[in-house]
Amino acid sequence: NGTESFGKRRNKTHTLCVRCGRHSFHFQNSRCSTCAFPATRKRTYNWSVKAIRRKTTRTGRMRYLRHGPRRFKTGFREGTEAALRKKVAAASTSGITSARGNHITIEGRKDWWEEVKWENETTRDIFLPSLRFPPY
Repeated sequence: NGTESFGKRRNKTHTLCVRCGRHSFHFQNSRCSTCAFPATRKRTYNWSVKAIRRKTTRTGRMRYLRHGPRRFKTGFREGTEAALRKKVAAASTSGITSARGNHITIEGRKDWWEEVKWENETTRDIFLPSLRFPPY
């Protein structure tokens, strides 16, 4: 009774579980009381909505699932390598020198754009407002 029986309890019965990480793995039974490791199926009961919410997908690392959206964007392609990007050759004085934002800065003659052959007037009207000419 009382103190005598409590004094006998001097060794641990549970340790950390390698699957769920909780201090629930029973030494003698060799079984986790939280996840039922080493059983293949994880121990789950529908007793508590909160308990299910704590253990569900998206509460841990998701080592495989977290890469899904990125892989989906490229159509789940694998084993390919990105094409080499060639360095842009230095533009001549009459050509394009830099592109910043939605504008193109042009050095050289101011009437350079008049020599360009446009597909149609709509293309010209769309493209011309984005050209900026440096002050001379």
